[in-house]
Amino acid sequence: MGILKKLGQRLSEHPDHLRAQGIRNQCGRLEGVEQIAVIRPRTKARVAGVVQSIMVVPRGPGRSSLEVQIYDGTDEVTAVWLGRRRIKGIDLGSGLILNGTIGRFGDDRLKMINPAYQLLPAGFGTQH
Repeated sequence: MGILKKLGQRLSEHPDHLRAQGIRNQCGRLEGVEQIAVIRPRTKARVAGVVQSIMVVPRGPGRSSLEVQIYDGTDEVTAVWLGRRRIKGIDLGSGLILNGTIGRFGDDRLKMINPAYQLLPAGFGTQH
């Protein structure tokens, strides 16, 4: 395929598709990381992705949890840290590796409760 044809195809692709492809490629280069789309509930998993949302959810008087949703270009998983309101270094757009048991809770979304985590270098998920 000619270089001009490839360039034309790339320019016509939707930006969300290109972003997902870039994130998927970067996550795929990390050792021991599985794609979120293929993990099964009730199994231990190591996943990586880009932080899409951060929410502090009240759990009762004086109690809350931090919910951080990551996206790896295939699907999303939410990390839930009970009793936390913030974790230094976890911000929108930052890269994160999560290790823990996957489950489906309440709203049927994939979640990890109190997973171990590793911050990825600044700029992860923005390079293509």
